[in-house]
Amino acid sequence: MYYLKIIKHQKLIDFLFQAQAFSAENFFKDLLSRRLTRVNKNIYRLNPEDILYLDKILEEFKTEFSPLLKSAPIPFSFLLTKSQTEKIPDVILRAGKIYLEDSSIKEVINSFLKHSNIFYKIESWKNLWELILPSTVDSKIELFYKDIFWYGSKGPCFFCKTFWHDSLNCPSLLDLEPRNTFLSSLTLNFREISQLLWEGIYEENLLSDKLKYFYIRNFYLLPEFLKIVFYRYDIVDTWGHLKLDIETPIRGGNLGLGLEYLIKRNFDNAKREFSEIEDDFRASIGLSLINILNKDFKSALYYIEKALFQVETPFLKSYLLFLKGYFHEYMGETFIADEFYKEALEKDFTCLPAFYYFNLAKYLKSSSLSEIFVYFSHPYLLYWSYLEPIFIKDQRELEEFLYERIAEKREQASQRLKDTEDRYHKIKVFLSDSEKKEYEEKLSQIRENIHKGGLGLIESGYSKALEIDLEFQ
Repeated sequence: MYYLKIIKHQKLIDFLFQAQAFSAENFFKDLLSRRLTRVNKNIYRLNPEDILYLDKILEEFKTEFSPLLKSAPIPFSFLLTKSQTEKIPDVILRAGKIYLEDSSIKEVINSFLKHSNIFYKIESWKNLWELILPSTVDSKIELFYKDIFWYGSKGPCFFCKTFWHDSLNCPSLLDLEPRNTFLSSLTLNFREISQLLWEGIYEENLLSDKLKYFYIRNFYLLPEFLKIVFYRYDIVDTWGHLKLDIETPIRGGNLGLGLEYLIKRNFDNAKREFSEIEDDFRASIGLSLINILNKDFKSALYYIEKALFQVETPFLKSYLLFLKGYFHEYMGETFIADEFYKEALEKDFTCLPAFYYFNLAKYLKSSSLSEIFVYFSHPYLLYWSYLEPIFIKDQRELEEFLYERIAEKREQASQRLKDTEDRYHKIKVFLSDSEKKEYEEKLSQIRENIHKGGLGLIESGYSKALEIDLEFQ
C-alpha cells in the first residue's frame, strides 16, 4: 500500500484561480475521492494501478480549468510514498509533477506501467524520482519551469521577487557589478538564458551562479545602482540618458562610506554613516533602503518622501516615485503603487522600471498581454518580460510576441548592415589593404552578432553598422 501526498502551491493557486481558488481545490479533491480513499486532509491511499486513474484526473482538471491555467501547470505536486505522515522532502517540487519517494516505489510503478499502453517515463529529480505521464508533460515553451519562481515559503524577496529566500539573503546582493551582469545577459539569446537557468535549478541549487541573470534583472533596486544615483545624477537628466556602463567610482566621506557599507551588506555601519549627513537626498535614499530591508516600512517611506522634496531632475524624481510605488507594492498595496508608477512616468516618460510595473499592473487588472505588449520594444522591457513570474499562464503567447519583436529588430539591424556593406563596396577601392581587412572583420563580427546574439548584440550591431556607414560618407 502506498500513499499519495498532495502538496499545494498556495501562492500559485491564489494567483491562477483567484476567487475560484477554493472551488478549484474542492473540485480536484472530489475527483480524487471518486477512486482513492482519503487518509487525511491531503493524503490518499493509492495502489499502482491507480496511477492510470490519476493521469485521467489530472487531464480532466486541466481541461476544466484551462481558461485559467493556459500555459501554467496544475498548482499541486504529488508525492508517492510509503508513509502517511505529512512530512515532505526538503527539495524543490515542481507544480503539476508526480514524484516517487524512493527506488523501490519506482521499481513497482515501472513494473506495472511497462505492461500498460500509456506513455510514461521515470527520471531522477534531486533525491527523488519523477514519474512523467501524458498529463504531467511540460508545455512546449522555452521557459517551461516558471512555476519554480513561485515555489518557496520565504520572502517575498525585495530584489528578485521570489519566495526562495529573505531579501537580506538574495544572491543578487553578492554580485559586485550587477549592471555589467545585466548587460552581459543581453548578449545572450533567450534560449541560452533559459538553458542556463534550468541547469542552475536542475543540476545545482538556487544559489548557482547560472541563476545570476535572473537574480539581477531588477538591478535598479540593488544598492550598487545607487552609485549612479549618488554620483552621476548631475549628468543623467532622464532615464533616456542613462548608460549602465557609466563609470561610477565611490567617493569618500560619510556618503561614500555609507554606500560602501550598504553594498557590502554592513547595514549597521551604513546607517551610522548616512545618519551623520543632514539635508542630502542621497543619505535619505540610503536610509530608506536600509529600513525596507529591516522591514521598517514606515521609516522607509518617510525617507523616500524626504528625498523627494530635495530633488529636481526628471531622473531623480521618477526614480524616487518609482521606488515609493515599489515599496507600496512590496507591502501589498498595489492600488497605491499604481498611482506612483503613473506619477513617475509623468515626471519622466523614459523611466523604464516605472513603465514596466505600470503595465504589469494593467495586466493584473485583466488587460490582455497583447494590450500591454504593443508598447514593449526596449530590450530591457523584453528581457524583464521573458523572466517575469506573473506571466506564467501566458508564457506561450509571451514567447510568440517576444520572438516576433526580436525578428523585427534583427531585420532592421540586418537592413542597416546591408546598407553599410553596400556603401563599403562602393568606396573600398580607395582603401588600403589593411583598412579593408579591418572593416571587413568589423562587418563580419557585426553580422554574426546580429544573427546569433541576444537583444543587446542586435541593438549594438545596428548602432555599430550605422557608425561605420557614417565613416564612409
